[in-house]
Amino acid sequence: SYSASMSMLVILPAIRKKIKIKGSFAESLSAGIAVNTGMLPLLLYMFNSFSIIGALANTGASAAASFLCSGGYAVYLLDKMCLPKVIIRTLSKAIVGAADIFRSTAYKIADGESFLYGIRCASPPIILIIIYYLVLIMLLTGTLSVRKLAAVCLASATVFAGGEIYQVELLFFDVGQGNAALIRTVDGIAGIVDTGDGGVSLSRLLLKEGVGKLDFAVVSHGHKDHYGGLEELIKNIDVGVVFVPDNGFDEYCTALSERKDICVKIISEECTYKLGKYSEMRMFESGLARENLNDGSIVVELYGKWGNVLLPGDAEETALEEFMEKGKIKKSTVLCLPHHGSVTSGSEKFLYAAMPEYVIISVGQGNRYGHPSEIVLNRLACAGVPQTRIYRTDIDGAVRIKAGVFARFKEFVFVWRKKVKLSQLLPI
Repeated sequence: SYSASMSMLVILPAIRKKIKIKGSFAESLSAGIAVNTGMLPLLLYMFNSFSIIGALANTGASAAASFLCSGGYAVYLLDKMCLPKVIIRTLSKAIVGAADIFRSTAYKIADGESFLYGIRCASPPIILIIIYYLVLIMLLTGTLSVRKLAAVCLASATVFAGGEIYQVELLFFDVGQGNAALIRTVDGIAGIVDTGDGGVSLSRLLLKEGVGKLDFAVVSHGHKDHYGGLEELIKNIDVGVVFVPDNGFDEYCTALSERKDICVKIISEECTYKLGKYSEMRMFESGLARENLNDGSIVVELYGKWGNVLLPGDAEETALEEFMEKGKIKKSTVLCLPHHGSVTSGSEKFLYAAMPEYVIISVGQGNRYGHPSEIVLNRLACAGVPQTRIYRTDIDGAVRIKAGVFARFKEFVFVWRKKVKLSQLLPI
């Protein structure tokens, strides 16, 4: 609303000054053009979609609104003048009929499926929105010059360069009782580990983060709280490859691996992928058919000179013991606690092997499983992890981590939003 109002106050006068506009319809049309021009970047940023037909229809919306309002007032006044009821009814039906046409047209535009009706896109960076408005103001005021445009481009390049000092970013989404973690590198590579239970639209969250395409998605195992959001994700976001575990007991992942509409790669034992210049991703699983799907989870380790992050899925003690014996569990900068902090996945031996500096617990508020276990939280304290370095999605909401190496010093930045106080979660 503020954007539309500012467009009418700033952009519309400039349009009228540059183009001689005559007639009420032309006036209304120019108002629609001004509003669409002013609101375009904010529509993309907030709603992640833009309708070409909607914009065209919106340019004439003010004219249509004027017609309907004027017609409505005319009917009201004519009724007060005690004209024959048949005339009033006829005029009323005409106005209501016109309003219905506009309403049905709006619904058709909203429900349209072709790219003309709706183009889905990721939220543009704030700097691009600033550049858009700067260039727009220059064009409207007639003071656009090569020098000024070069200055804007130079400032933009500086901001972009400054934003790329961190080499990797992780965002643990708040998906309730489930897991979903976005990985982004400075090289432009993006992927996701698990997709929650489907109760939250991951595609919308990703678009809000400016991610319109994923290079990979990992489904750690076939439990719904880890794969439930995958269908919605691949329907709305282009996903390069989906990694699944090699477990004959895992019916969902087996069925997923046989699909022809998406690229699926089965992870058997261990493999490593480079994620650009500064980071690598190692994935491994037990290599054995596990009837307990939790123990068949893919374990993901993201690492570089900046440190490492371990995401063990729902792996329990049997699998974790096996991994420790093979030397696959290493000291971690950040550990996403396996199985949402279940007592079956947080043994003292495992926690001392991982020895995390920071811990993420992806867990639903007031979940019926009692996760995270108080026993595991006590074990973390004994392992030397202070409570101030434990981040929980049920308390803190989404947890964002940025990491990099600057002048040979590692730096981790945690950004999160406080959701509820811990006292609100304690039983009365």
